[in-house]
Amino acid sequence: ITAEDNTKHVPLNHLSTEQAPFEVYNSFLSEYGVLGFEYGYAYAAPTTLTIWEAQFGDFVNNAQSIIDEYISSGYSKWGIKSSLIMLLPHGYEGQGPNHSSAHLERYLSLCADSNLRVIYPTKSVQYFHALRMQSKEILNKTPMIIMTPKSLLRHPFAASEIREFTEDNFKKIITYLPKSKNKINNLILCSGKIIIDLLDDELNSLSSNSAIISVEELYPFPKNEIINFLKKHKDINRFIWIQEEPKNRGAWQFVSNQLDKASLTNDFELEYCGSIQRASTSVGTSDLHKVQTETIAKLFKDIK
Repeated sequence: ITAEDNTKHVPLNHLSTEQAPFEVYNSFLSEYGVLGFEYGYAYAAPTTLTIWEAQFGDFVNNAQSIIDEYISSGYSKWGIKSSLIMLLPHGYEGQGPNHSSAHLERYLSLCADSNLRVIYPTKSVQYFHALRMQSKEILNKTPMIIMTPKSLLRHPFAASEIREFTEDNFKKIITYLPKSKNKINNLILCSGKIIIDLLDDELNSLSSNSAIISVEELYPFPKNEIINFLKKHKDINRFIWIQEEPKNRGAWQFVSNQLDKASLTNDFELEYCGSIQRASTSVGTSDLHKVQTETIAKLFKDIK
């Protein structure tokens, strides 16, 4: 609101004279109704970039039937293409069982025939290029689901240089190599916020022989990018997936199945590193959450 005449001023609507309008609406808490509306709006106005954000990822629970019946299968059923984007906060940050998980495993279980794009970006530039990629798509419009940890909003790790916004594109994987010149024997795969817990001094020590791949796009799964990495590093003899979610949740089951289908694990078995199976998506106390986070970090440091 301007001080002169109390009129509304939206800075993002004044970036250039040729830009599209920028509109923000704070919807009421009826995820079923609102997400259904946004799906229809994206279809009725195909030149717009329609984004729906859940306050917490689990808030989408009440809209699950919209996702199952329309968003994930609309093209297969009726030939309806949609570029709708769903932002679902997801990241185990000690906020309790119902404010930690967007149920990533649900959407991965729906993935087939290139019906969805499921990404978990860890850098601000990755988020930017994901939106840009979605807005530019014309022929192969696909709904996009983005896991968005709230703790990465202000975390220094997520910051990107200005040139990256103008020079780069969305990367399906981001590779982190040790500073040492040792041969790489261990390849650790992960996705999302847990990368912050893994990238510490241990990775950069002189004795480190581990590389980390952050899988930024879970579906379509970037098997070719991983294959190319393995071809360049032929000394790898351990293949490990690490996640912060319980073993029966998150991306573990989906990723292990994708790697099996891609025949990437013929020479060595994909190992799991992380929490055990649990009925609840996460624990109910921040103290126990901290213990679990430190335990996973220790398991990573013990990888030799």
